[in-house]
Amino acid sequence: MNNDKLWQTKLAARLHDPGEKALVLFRDRAGHEGGTVKYLKAGFTLDEEDQKLVERADWWASAADRPQWPGDQRPKDQRRKDQRRKDQWAQVIWSKSPVLIHPVSGAQLHLKSLMDTDLKAIKSRSFDHFSTLAETVGKDPRKSALVFWRFGPELNEEDDNSKLGSLWEQLPADSRVPDHSIWEHLDLTSAFAGAFAADPDGEVALLALAIGPVQPFIASARSTSDLWAGSHLLSRLAWETMKPVAEALGPDAILFPRLRGVPQVDLWLRGECGLPEELFENAPWKRGGTDANPLFAAALPNRFVALVPASQARELAEACEKSGREWLQGLGKTVMDRLLDTAGEEKRDDLYCYEQMRRQLRGFPEVHWASVPFALIRRDGEKAAEDQPELSAAMAPFFGESPGGFLASEAWQVLSREIDWGDGTTFFQPNPG
Repeated sequence: MNNDKLWQTKLAARLHDPGEKALVLFRDRAGHEGGTVKYLKAGFTLDEEDQKLVERADWWASAADRPQWPGDQRPKDQRRKDQRRKDQWAQVIWSKSPVLIHPVSGAQLHLKSLMDTDLKAIKSRSFDHFSTLAETVGKDPRKSALVFWRFGPELNEEDDNSKLGSLWEQLPADSRVPDHSIWEHLDLTSAFAGAFAADPDGEVALLALAIGPVQPFIASARSTSDLWAGSHLLSRLAWETMKPVAEALGPDAILFPRLRGVPQVDLWLRGECGLPEELFENAPWKRGGTDANPLFAAALPNRFVALVPASQARELAEACEKSGREWLQGLGKTVMDRLLDTAGEEKRDDLYCYEQMRRQLRGFPEVHWASVPFALIRRDGEKAAEDQPELSAAMAPFFGESPGGFLASEAWQVLSREIDWGDGTTFFQPNPG
């Protein structure tokens, strides 16, 4: 598809909810979709087909992050008096009793009431923030999507009046389940939308790729500096390996690890994607040139998981493998060039040292990847696309009665199917998200 259209779809997905959603939900007559994002989206439009992709991406992303909720489908006159207002129980005014829940431990952080926060001031601050970001990159949809992804969660606040501070980065996506931020939801929605748009059939897949071997490489270190250098090299190699996915679909397409704020990714955004230099002025990696600079930290693991168009999974995996190996070969040549320069020797490609370097790096790193299309999952009541015996065998332990067989548990049997309590209460049928 047209590259601009791909990025416009991702941009629309990123702007479907405002960052301040949790603070304005059920408090603002304009609604969360009629506030700041309405004006930010005024500069571009999507056709009906692409708009449906964005809606589908939002549904799948929501399903991936949150449980399903019941709704009463009976006419109002058939409900009890305390149920006259549809789904009233689920309408949580988060700013009245704000709480954040740790996604792993479940620990709750109760905040003081935020009802005194000025809605107009918050919306104005949010709109100014994103408008300023948009002005720095002009009408380019790719740059706009990238700058919103990278700097949207970093609200610049000069005045102390109603200052949100670090809370802006943690504002929840769902007031009923405040265990994931609005930014994580927007990342996932944009990732789904981009993958949908880039696939001719609108099908997506999870791509997992790992480079190695890690342990033998690290074990060859003979000093602390060797260990540090080896870790740094593998981290740098990991980024070069995953970069083709980021270039084609955006860094939000990589679900693990999260790339926002990683110094090496910032350099890519600034140098290769063309984001303005001034946006990175306060980045920690801009200060200091010692080994303590975050640029020298081994910030990335040797594997990643990405959301990609199903039809492009193999092509992207092979591009990632090629990118990592070519970068390492280029680095090897650079090292050899510098050694010859220091020795005062002539640099010729037919020298044995170059051939030795190429031979030593041939086949390194090892790259292993696998992809699983979402088409395997039942969607909209349809039967799964095809039987996958190998996948079924791999999942068998999760269905067993032994410890760890959660997919065979009564709880999962309830959660994974459409639920009907027989009293007018209905649940959404689970979607592939």
